[in-house]
Amino acid sequence: MTNNHISFENDYDRGRYAREISNLFEQNNIRWGVYPSVTKSEIFIRPRDPPEENLRAVSRISLQVKDNAISFGVSGYYSNHIREIRRALESKGYNYHDKGYNSEGKSKGRWWLTKPVYNLWSIPGELKDIEQIIFRKVYD
Repeated sequence: MTNNHISFENDYDRGRYAREISNLFEQNNIRWGVYPSVTKSEIFIRPRDPPEENLRAVSRISLQVKDNAISFGVSGYYSNHIREIRRALESKGYNYHDKGYNSEGKSKGRWWLTKPVYNLWSIPGELKDIEQIIFRKVYD
């Protein structure tokens, strides 16, 4: 299945692709859950046994489709705490984005890194490749 045929625009497609990715995770012994968004055109990927939420810089991992391309996204809050994570993911081809700064020069909080993935079968490998990076603590 190529990107040209993938869409997350409706509930049916998001559910179908979430199940397909979940099956790929099971085949690759990856213990993560895959959940279609109820309100947005994206699919969420979450660890089944997550560490304490407040100890992680990464708050969300998701897949989106835009212009027939799948985007693997990692996001969180407070960009000043993720320097090592950002460097590690950028070295793996991720592009950094953030909400910018307010009038006092403080971060508005939300940041995200995205990388194109070329088909559904590459998603398990991508997650395995960055799993240790995304579980780094905010304050090492």
